[in-house]
Amino acid sequence: MAYGATEVRLPAGMQVFERGWLSSNCVLFEDDNGATLIDSGYVSHADQTVALVARAVERHRTPRLRRVINTHLHSDHCGGNAALARHMRCEVVIPEGNSYGVRHWDQRFLSFELTGQPCDRFDFTDTCSPGDVLTLGGQEWEVLAAPGHDVDSVMFHCEEEGILISGDAIWEDGCGAMFPTANPRTLDEDFSAAFETLELVESLEVRLIVPGHGAPFTDAEGALDRVRSRLRRLSADPVRNGLHVAKVLLKYRLLDERRMSIETVQAMFREVPTIAHANRDIGLPIHLLADRTIDALVKVGVARREGGWLLDA
Repeated sequence: MAYGATEVRLPAGMQVFERGWLSSNCVLFEDDNGATLIDSGYVSHADQTVALVARAVERHRTPRLRRVINTHLHSDHCGGNAALARHMRCEVVIPEGNSYGVRHWDQRFLSFELTGQPCDRFDFTDTCSPGDVLTLGGQEWEVLAAPGHDVDSVMFHCEEEGILISGDAIWEDGCGAMFPTANPRTLDEDFSAAFETLELVESLEVRLIVPGHGAPFTDAEGALDRVRSRLRRLSADPVRNGLHVAKVLLKYRLLDERRMSIETVQAMFREVPTIAHANRDIGLPIHLLADRTIDALVKVGVARREGGWLLDA
């Protein structure tokens, strides 16, 4: 199987659906006990996720989705959970640390309210914790803790195949954003945890990393260098990190909506709690932060302005 210029080898019964940036990648494992899906994408792509999985499993001699397992519960990784459970009657397995939030559907605890990103309500049937060993596609995968981008994130490692499913802990050229919270101290803790997660990745014998976004890749050493360099820059400069978070959140919303009025952008910046937390370090009037973020996206060519509108590019 080829991804870009990199030829990668996946074990029998394992497929990677590379989804882009609005929806996380999805990894499907099939065996005689039924299929398992790792992560389910964003809610606006839920029907697409169901269709992708249905087409894949119908070719197998036991054509059913047994369960979906999440690396973490950010909206782009679990937005298809409800649709998959409804259409395919599958189990839903989440990281143990998220069990309270899902059981009580506390959207602030789960970050949906904090980031201004919706997610259809779902229930869970089981949890996974670091140290657990899961059978996926007939092989053993260990659950590993991956705090940083999200405190309860997990990764999945198959020692026999040398494959790591890393979620948002490490991509080929980056990692998930470090979101400020209502407690200023947690940002430093999250950065420290992210560096520790990278040390864990480095300690593994990995020939292939399947990230939460972007193509699977084989150069773990190069990716680790790039991610560490980025995290060092952001952790050393809270203003820079805050501006980065504002750009990430606006670009993500724009990916979903495709076009937003400038008034809608301004309203988003007033209403999304994580942007307010980021602005604690930046210190701009919120309307000026919105204008600066718009200009930054336009400058790098990922958005464009037309009259009173901001368009995805």
